Amino acid sequence: STSFSSLLIVSGNNNTNITITPTVTVTIPSSLTSSGNQISLNAGQSITIQLQYLETLLLKPVTARADLTGTKVESSNPISVYSGHTCGFIPVGQFACDFVGEQIPPVASWGNESLVQSFYKRESGYILKLIGSQNNTGIGITCDNGNSYSLSLQEGGVLSQTISQTSCYINSTSPILVAQFSLAQFADSSFTTHGDPAMTIIPPIHQYASNVTSFPIISLLGASTSVNLVILAADDSSQIQLNGTLLPPLTSSSWKHYNSSVGGCYVFNSYSLSDGGDISVISIWSNNSNDKILAMVYGLQQFIGYSYTGNLDLKPSGGMYATHVGL
Repeated sequence: STSFSSLLIVSGNNNTNITITPTVTVTIPSSLTSSGNQISLNAGQSITIQLQYLETLLLKPVTARADLTGTKVESSNPISVYSGHTCGFIPVGQFACDFVGEQIPPVASWGNESLVQSFYKRESGYILKLIGSQNNTGIGITCDNGNSYSLSLQEGGVLSQTISQTSCYINSTSPILVAQFSLAQFADSSFTTHGDPAMTIIPPIHQYASNVTSFPIISLLGASTSVNLVILAADDSSQIQLNGTLLPPLTSSSWKHYNSSVGGCYVFNSYSLSDGGDISVISIWSNNSNDKILAMVYGLQQFIGYSYTGNLDLKPSGGMYATHVGL
C-alpha cells in the first residue's frame, strides 16, 4: 500500500476560522469549500475553512512521498495540529519504515535554544529537522564530537541535518522548531542493532519545567526502555537521581556541559533503563530546586521505535494561533 505524509487539525471551539497554506498539493473536501466542490489546493496557495468544536480535517498530499513539512496553519481560536507519516522511511529508501507522528506546538512556543542527545547504541546517529518561524534566521549547531554547523532558514523553510552518535547544542537568532528522528534499523552497519524510525519534537530550554518529575513509561511490544536527560543546573554541585539511583556527578565524564543564555546545561550519556519494558514509571529528581529537567524516553526493538518527552511547561499563546507543520 502507499504511505503518506499527513496533517490532522482538531478544532477546540465552534466557528474556528483556519487558514492553510500547504507546501505541496493537497485535497480540500467539498464540505469545507465555499463552492461545495472538492478542490486541489496547490503548494503556496491559501484557503480559509471553518471548523466547529471537535471537528477535524485530515490533509494528505495528492502525490505519494510528497512532504507537508513547512505547511502553515493559522486559526482564530486554539486548535491542535498533528503531523507525521503513515510509514516513513528514515532516511528515504532505508529499510524499514514505521509510523511517526507528533503534536506540533504553536509558533509562539518555539524557542532559540535546544539540546539533543543520540539514541542508545545506535551506530547511525540521527536526523534533525529544523523549521524557521522568521526570515533570515541564523542557526548554529555545536556537537560534543567537535563538529559544528552554520545554517540559515526563512519563514516556513525546512532543513535536515544528519548528526553522528553525539549530543548537540542548537541555537538560533529567531525561534525555530526542532524535531529529532531515530533512523531505520538497516541504517546501522550491523543489522542486529535494534531500532526503527521515531519522531520527537525537541522542546526549547525555556520549556523545561521543574527539578522533579515523574511520568509513566509507555512500553511497546517489549522494546527496551532508554532515557536521555538534560539538566539546566544552577551549578555543577547538583545531585541528580533517576528512579531512586544517584547518577554520577555533573562534573564527571557521564555528562556533557554546554553554555546557554540561561546558564549551564548538562546532557547525560544515553542510558538504558531496561531490556524488556519492565519499567512502568520514570522518576527524576535534583536536590537543587532551581534546576530544570527534561527527559526524553524512547524504546527501540527490532523494527520498532517510539519516543516522547516529559516535564514540559508549555506556556499559552495569544492572538492568532499559528504553526508550521513538521514531519
